[in-house]
Amino acid sequence: MDSKQWNKKSVFAVISRQGLVNFLFVVIVFLLTRQVPLSFLSPLMNLSVILILILSLYKIRPNKKLVMIVSLLLLLPLTYNLLYSMVATDNKVLIGLKFYIVLLSLGLAYFVRVERNALKWFVKICLLQVVVMIGIYIFILTFFDEKTYLSLRLFFVESGWGDIYTFDGLFYRIQIKGSALLVIALILSLEIDLFKKKYFVAAFLLLGIVLAGNFAFLMGLSVYVFYKMFSLKSSRSVDRYLFKIACCVTFLAVMAPYIYQYTTSIIELKEDFSLLARRDQIKVLWYNLGETPFSLLLGQGLGNTLNVVTPVRDYTDSVYFEVQGLYIINQLGILFFLCFIVYNVIVMILHWGKNIDEVYLVYLVYIIYSTTNPYIFDTNHFVVIIVLNSWIYIKREIKKDEARNSCGCSTV
Repeated sequence: MDSKQWNKKSVFAVISRQGLVNFLFVVIVFLLTRQVPLSFLSPLMNLSVILILILSLYKIRPNKKLVMIVSLLLLLPLTYNLLYSMVATDNKVLIGLKFYIVLLSLGLAYFVRVERNALKWFVKICLLQVVVMIGIYIFILTFFDEKTYLSLRLFFVESGWGDIYTFDGLFYRIQIKGSALLVIALILSLEIDLFKKKYFVAAFLLLGIVLAGNFAFLMGLSVYVFYKMFSLKSSRSVDRYLFKIACCVTFLAVMAPYIYQYTTSIIELKEDFSLLARRDQIKVLWYNLGETPFSLLLGQGLGNTLNVVTPVRDYTDSVYFEVQGLYIINQLGILFFLCFIVYNVIVMILHWGKNIDEVYLVYLVYIIYSTTNPYIFDTNHFVVIIVLNSWIYIKREIKKDEARNSCGCSTV
């Protein structure tokens, strides 16, 4: 064999299409979690999203049914809405294109998967995020107090890195960008044997979730924990299942006063801040959406921004809302938003299939804690879909290997 031909073949053997997909996925996760302080690299992350979709879709042979679903429920509504926005409104074209690419990417993310090693790097990068959060926490405790830390908080907010705050001067909530994937990384580290010390990894990720101080994170994680506790699949006998129920009821009976006190205190603390802001955003976005019957049905167009100032906030040209899902509805309208949701449900069922309750559960967990946070319908959402796709692929490969081993077939 000619040496040049051998070199070419060896290079392509190392740099395969799936290898590039894995690499781009790791790049996306790294840049997504390292928005503090590398937020200026967001264009590189967006480019990586486009490339990973191109590479993943390149060799797919879609059937006519799938092409019809993608065309009618995803491409047509989004493209019409974008054209309407560009032609009939004063919406900014670049913002409209940004949301068009984001929503289209979410719809096509179901066709992307990565290998086990890439998922391992996904968890490692999330661990790095926890290290950064711990570093910030220690830095605050060392050099600041309840009054002097406000200058640091202002710096983070003005830099667009998130927020750092405290209600009592004892516990500081490190709510910086890049933490939205910690819950998914924790669950993934428990469900797939990526690390030998998986419980240590999960405990470290749990520390990051606690430091974030996001009540929605804890709510979503609680749904997963309760499912695992009471799932019939995880119970070997009826007696063991009943024992779990008895222990849980006893625990809740003892802890109920403390849980109630903690929950009410959190709600009271947030009443004058985040909850007030969310209610204000809901009111403003719904009012803008319902200006006319046409806008209510078909939206205000992709890239729509508000020119509204309330006692709570100035929303002029804002594209960031805590209730980001409602902002997407504001742009798409009820009809097109329903098309988008129906598309996602259909493709999810077609690709994920049945008998994978844990995967659907984890997606539900993400929806639960992202709906009231600005993590839904963005790159975080894109990464979560890819992670779940890959999880299903790995589960199927494991089952195939078990089937081969059970029948004594050689895998060589």
